[in-house]
Formats: sequence, C-alpha cells, structure tokens
Amino acid sequence: MSNMTQQVGPGFNRGIWKKLEEDVRVWVHKKKNLYIITWPIYANPNPRTIGPNRVAVPTHFYKIIVSCGENWENLDAIAFIIPNAKNPDNMLPQFITPIRDIEKRTGLDFMHDLDDETENAIETKKAKMWQ
Repeated sequence: MSNMTQQVGPGFNRGIWKKLEEDVRVWVHKKKNLYIITWPIYANPNPRTIGPNRVAVPTHFYKIIVSCGENWENLDAIAFIIPNAKNPDNMLPQFITPIRDIEKRTGLDFMHDLDDETENAIETKKAKMWQ
C-alpha cells in the first residue's frame, strides 16, 4: 500500500491538513498515547479522476485521534472531516465532527471493541479543539 492520495496543494495539503498534522505532533508529546486513523472519503460513487490512469480524487479526508492511558483508561477522542479543497488554517475547529458521522459516511465501525456505553460516549461526542 502507498501512503498517498490526491490532495489539493495550497490551502489543503500545504495548509489546513498540514496544520492538523502539526497539531497532532504537539498532542503526541502532551498526551503520550495517541491512535490515529486517517483515510480519504469519496462522497460520490463516480469520483472525479485525474491523469491517464484515472486516479480518483477524494472529496474529503477524515482523521480520528484517540487518546488514552496505558491501560485504555481516560479515553478521549477528536475527529475531523475536511473537504479536499482550499480551506483557511483557522477553520480547523469548524471541521470537528463526532466519530459516528465518519462511520455513517464510510460504513466503518471504529470503536467496536469497546463496551457499548464507552463506544457510544466516545463516538457521539463532538469534541472541542484540543490544546
């Protein structure tokens, strides 16, 4: 597998997405145990393609960051869905979303190993921007 997907350059990859990745690096040092899930979203069954190989261009990207203690206590999470478009860096808090919204858009179930009460609490929470 490759770790690359078509992203808008200025304003996304070199803008808001870069800012989010910089924030995650800070959170790693502050929170210690982070689990990060990142993937594209193709909101259209026939996505726009580019190039002779018709590479599909995602409409959005998501990032889920889960923080926990050494034994999975003190769970906390923050998640984002960001359009693959030019977005000002300062708009990052506007793209915070509950994990459950990402599950609905992708058909994935991220926290299924947790007990139902904990899973529901983590997945339905719309976090505030971590400091």
